[in-house]
Amino acid sequence: MRITKILFLASLWASSVSAWDRVGHLVVDAIAWEHMSETARERAVELLRSAPSDADLALAGTGPRELFVRSGYWPDMVRDEAWPARKEKYDRPTWHYVNHFWREDGTLLPEMGLGGELLDRLDVLGASVSDAAELAWLMHLVGDVHQPLHSSARVTALEPNGDRGGNDFKLDEEETWGNLHGYWDGIQLRARRKRHSEGYPGWIDRIADEIMTLHPRESIKGDLAVEGFENWSKAGAELARTRLYPSHLVRDAQPPHRYLDEVRDVADRQMALAGYRLAALVNELLE
Repeated sequence: MRITKILFLASLWASSVSAWDRVGHLVVDAIAWEHMSETARERAVELLRSAPSDADLALAGTGPRELFVRSGYWPDMVRDEAWPARKEKYDRPTWHYVNHFWREDGTLLPEMGLGGELLDRLDVLGASVSDAAELAWLMHLVGDVHQPLHSSARVTALEPNGDRGGNDFKLDEEETWGNLHGYWDGIQLRARRKRHSEGYPGWIDRIADEIMTLHPRESIKGDLAVEGFENWSKAGAELARTRLYPSHLVRDAQPPHRYLDEVRDVADRQMALAGYRLAALVNELLE
């Protein structure tokens, strides 16, 4: 058991190819923590520490802030097939995304409906959280709904049923983990590389601080005034439709350096929105 816990702690702070899932979620949670009330912080930590032991969520010796920041990654962690009982009990693969379909010429395709349960679950969790798993899922899904490719399905002749949020848009595998979705999951890993002298928690805090400096609440108050999970998701899909697939992004090749320059601020802004909105939700639910 001790070895399992040590491995789990290491996995939470280790680098990962699921960088939006890990780095991104931890950054979003770090931003949220800075904008939560003391009451909301205390009640959130109390809930997270009440998780059953088989969830591997509440860890003895983990400080309040660290526990909160790490917990937003838990819904991805439980997908690990190395722990099949935990995966079967807690993994919910269709909760992470919703598909707004659109044609590669930019035409929206509402007649294709929606796939995935992201919006349904946010509607439920955004109204009430009563245990550790529900809070961790709320934290995670607020992050997911701000990753544009979690709300997008691009329809082409090659992908008539949509490209599954860029998963089917293949790129050179050496540095991008194979597809556009992987590139976006790892966008902070590319934009803000970890410094040699920097611990993993310090790296997360640096990214969060830089994003909050670039996009303080006051500077994006117009977007923050937009309410409703569906509207947040549609905004992400619009970013995917208008910004994420430029003509110079070519299949089976490395994205050009200019692509990161063009989209890194999109990712930063989305993470800022996610953190500020998550804080507001948790404050409302737990104060």
